[in-house]
Amino acid sequence: WALTSLGSAAYANANAQLAQSTWNRMLQVALQVYDEDHPEVATLRNSLGLLAMEQGRFEDARLDFEDAIRIDRLRRTERFDDLVYPLSNLALVATFEGRLAEAEGLLAEAQEIAVEQSHRWLGPILSRRADVACLGGSASEGVALAREAVEASVAEFGPEDWRVRQAQLTELFCRSVAGTQVSTEEADAALAAVVERWGYANCYSQRAVEQALAIHAASGNSRRVSELRELSLGWLR
Repeated sequence: WALTSLGSAAYANANAQLAQSTWNRMLQVALQVYDEDHPEVATLRNSLGLLAMEQGRFEDARLDFEDAIRIDRLRRTERFDDLVYPLSNLALVATFEGRLAEAEGLLAEAQEIAVEQSHRWLGPILSRRADVACLGGSASEGVALAREAVEASVAEFGPEDWRVRQAQLTELFCRSVAGTQVSTEEADAALAAVVERWGYANCYSQRAVEQALAIHAASGNSRRVSELRELSLGWLR
């Protein structure tokens, strides 16, 4: 438990290297104390998958999230509320891999659980669903989902939280996909808030960069498009 707390504290303080080494050590301890299908193992798999996903190691992340979901379905109740985390995380991996139908299915299940359980992660789930919808060409659906995401995220996290800014950027992206002229200044401000929290070499920032790039491309700002392309690591397939 001390190792788990240390890993969580390291993650909260943006020390990914310490978090990863600590959670890996904890996983080895857990596998000696519990069996490989124990719920605590699922929690650690999700945590390690989260780090892999944020660093762009999507294949590793997928394996961890799939294992976490398998264990939770096996050992928890059918509507275990924190199942929303590995479901929505695996959906984000699927989005980066271009598996939009898979991502939508995972997010739909996560949203259903989040609504039933009044889960705090409803806003980010709605934001990810909006992004998937707009990537798939369903811009009007995406705009509606993004607006819900902003409202839910403000209520849960406060108006200045990076998750709110990410949802706002997703709404701007969806409106741009729908053919509406949007504020590039607002898009850049939202992008800056996400990057301030995570740095550029992180999946959340990289998706925000791609969204802002699409917005600037639609507005015809070639200079800003070039700048954003320099910041893109090409993780989205």
